[in-house]
Amino acid sequence: MIKISENKSLTRRDFVKGLALGAVAGVIGGAAGAVALRPPPPEAPPVEPPVEVPLSKGVLVVDGNICGQCGTCETFCSIINDGVSAPALARIQVVPTLDFDAEADPCLQCVEPKCLRACPVGAISIDEAAGTNARVVDEEICIGCYRCLEACPFDPARVRFDTEKQVAVKCNLCGGDPQCVKFCPSGALKYYTNPDGVLSGYTTRTLVV
Repeated sequence: MIKISENKSLTRRDFVKGLALGAVAGVIGGAAGAVALRPPPPEAPPVEPPVEVPLSKGVLVVDGNICGQCGTCETFCSIINDGVSAPALARIQVVPTLDFDAEADPCLQCVEPKCLRACPVGAISIDEAAGTNARVVDEEICIGCYRCLEACPFDPARVRFDTEKQVAVKCNLCGGDPQCVKFCPSGALKYYTNPDGVLSGYTTRTLVV
């Protein structure tokens, strides 16, 4: 028995317990300090989205009956856009379904792009310069807030997130020459265009796929 004072004593078990509790408290205190010292997420003044958004002049269309689920589209998409073969970064996704089937899921360049509406800093805009009117992400402006992914009405979200760069990425239609279409071995991917605009993706009333 360890003597503490004339009026109070402490057993060896109590002593060890006290050390353990002190260590836990220290860890918790250190973690709390780490959280407190972590810099807040970047902020930027909110940007009002445009009142009207012009229709995209093109959209990727998938024929699920002939899609071979090979992932070639994901591979070439990531190589061309990011310089590496990384399906997790691909702007088009091959997603398994509950019936053990799968097909490619591209961004549908929605009539009413909820991702664009949700972006608080105007990082998603219309690519009028390329002549496609694709809904594109400016990675230099993106603050990585994730709101565009949360706003996408599709599952999985057609906006991706680059965890290394901490920015959102999405299909930009390759400036009007989608490389996933070019490299699809089965011909399941097509690029449908209309100079007057295409009705696809999400509208204010329905989903068009």
